[in-house]
Amino acid sequence: MSQRKAMEVGIWRFDKKLAKWDLFWPIHLMWERYMAEVMGLPPRPHHLPSRADVASSQMPNIGAIQAKLLKADFHGCIIKVKECKNTSRIGGEGIVVHETGNTFKVVTRKDKLKVLPKQGTIFIISLPFYSPSSHSQDDDPRIEFELYGNQFRFRAAERAGKKFKAKETIEL
Repeated sequence: MSQRKAMEVGIWRFDKKLAKWDLFWPIHLMWERYMAEVMGLPPRPHHLPSRADVASSQMPNIGAIQAKLLKADFHGCIIKVKECKNTSRIGGEGIVVHETGNTFKVVTRKDKLKVLPKQGTIFIISLPFYSPSSHSQDDDPRIEFELYGNQFRFRAAERAGKKFKAKETIEL
C-alpha cells in the first residue's frame, strides 16, 4: 500500500483516548531490550563496579554506537527535547508512538499526545549501560545521547537502508 493510500484510509490516525503513558510503558521496555541487542550491551553484573571503574574500563565504542543509533527504530523510545527553536518545546518528553520523516509523535507522562518536529531540535535519549535483566534497577548506569533532529529527517524505514557519511554540522 502506498503512503498516500495509507493516509487516505487513516492507518496513521491515532485515537487520542489511547494516549496513555501506562499503555506504552511495556513498549518502552521492549525498546530497551531491542536496543541492548542492537548495541551488543553486556549483561548486568550482580555487583556493579564503581562509576569511575565503569567509565574507564567498560565504555563501549561510541563511533560504533552512533552508527547503530542512526539506523535504529525509535518507536518506544523515551525522547526529551534538549534544545529547540520553539522554546516552549524545551523539556518536552514522551514515549515515541509514531515517527514520520519530520516529526516524532509522543505520549507524555500526563497522557497527552504531542507532536515534536525534528527540524531545529536537539533530542536526548538514554540507554541502559547494561542489557536489561530481571535484576536491573532504576538507578543502574545509563548513557545519554544527543540526536540532532535535522540529521534524522527521514522515515525510520528509509534511515535503516541509507548509507550516511560522517560530517561536521552546526546546529541551531
